[in-house]
Amino acid sequence: MNHDAVTVAVIGGGASGILACVHLLEASAASRRPVRISLIEPSEELGRGTAYASSDPRHLMNTPVERSAARAHDPGHLVAWLRRRDPDASPGHYLPRGTYGAYLADTLRETRERTAATGQLCHVRRRARRVLAGLPRPVVALSDGRCTAADRVVFAMGNTATWCDPFASAQVGPRYVRSPWHSGVPAVADHSSVLLLGNGLTAVDIGLSLLGGSVGVRVDAVSRHGLLPRPHGAGCSHGGHPNVVGALLADDRLTLARLVGTVRSEMRSSPECWREIIDALRPCAGELWGRLDADDQRDFLGRFGTYWDVHRHRLPPDTARRLGRALGSGRLKTRKGRAAYLRACPRGVIAGLDIGAGAVPARYDWVINCTGFGRDITGSTDPLLTWLLRDGLAVPDSLRLGLATDRHGRLLDRAGRPHPALLTIGPLRRGSQWETTAIAEIRAQAAQLADDILRVPSPDPAVLLHQGGRAPSS
Repeated sequence: MNHDAVTVAVIGGGASGILACVHLLEASAASRRPVRISLIEPSEELGRGTAYASSDPRHLMNTPVERSAARAHDPGHLVAWLRRRDPDASPGHYLPRGTYGAYLADTLRETRERTAATGQLCHVRRRARRVLAGLPRPVVALSDGRCTAADRVVFAMGNTATWCDPFASAQVGPRYVRSPWHSGVPAVADHSSVLLLGNGLTAVDIGLSLLGGSVGVRVDAVSRHGLLPRPHGAGCSHGGHPNVVGALLADDRLTLARLVGTVRSEMRSSPECWREIIDALRPCAGELWGRLDADDQRDFLGRFGTYWDVHRHRLPPDTARRLGRALGSGRLKTRKGRAAYLRACPRGVIAGLDIGAGAVPARYDWVINCTGFGRDITGSTDPLLTWLLRDGLAVPDSLRLGLATDRHGRLLDRAGRPHPALLTIGPLRRGSQWETTAIAEIRAQAAQLADDILRVPSPDPAVLLHQGGRAPSS
């Protein structure tokens, strides 16, 4: 391996980390610029992370296979991989999350072998505890006391770092599951009662697993708005609604009011196309988000954030059908409200449910937190994230949804300056780009990140002149 190789430490072995490594290796092969990657991830299995670790085949991706390939330039890659396993697989199929994790791991393995002439990847099975950036090169301190230095550090921790536990400090007992994706879905006894905190995609998956795994289980789900994710549907015939996108991008005085007004006008004219209108906004969501000032962004979160989520992050058709049957049977109920408190009791949990008339105690055999990632990154208990903020290497964005970054994903320090060697990918960019948690957005970030890291710098004009070359004109 060339000693002049660019060294990169990628922290996190879930989807964000794997896509970053795949694109770095491919960019290295394309540019013939060697790269050495340290993929820092304690788990033996790569590609799983929080999102794709589930072994339950009922937990499905919420986008079809033709839109979930690891490489943006090869949209048929996932379909081809799947057909090698299942010849009958076709576009429109929604893959189990665990299978997608296996696909990511296979893609990294294949890319690693194919690009071995220029790229080298080492899986470091440790946790990253702290990053020291005041040295010639950043140094990542590991959980075993060792350190690894790199030219660039990529923070790819996914949603794990910002998982929200509304009762983090409460002593609730073993029947409160703080994070089902980390500790697993509990094996509840037949005829148990379960309260889910949250009504989003996580709550739907966990609720349906509980109902399908035991007899007579009763599940209540409570959230602030009481809204469930909407289902996917058949496409429309309007060609992707380019007019609404063009109108928004051409508006050089964009405000939240103007944005909402334009989108609502389009939906009023084509109410059956709401899915396609939202999907049309996705590729430019980051740009539109960046044009709004902080007050408009904050207003969007308060007034429209939940409504955007339930329409944007939709249910696969099969999941929607099973959810409909569970709701129709009465075994699954949703409520608009909140759990004001939780208190341990013998073989269960007492929840103070406030559904509009004050907290009323209700006993459940289990309570499971399904609220997902938090809306305030300063409340994270992730040790690495805590140190980054404490050391001033990173600061929260203005809304505290994630870390402040520039458009290339470089961390901004307390003075608002981008650090050239510290980069982010995926959910940690939420405050800067809003839509940054799905594969489509993350793989685009991975391609840009790889290009930024491995781009061969233009020779200094003085060097060119010294070597007898010609300096480029400005």
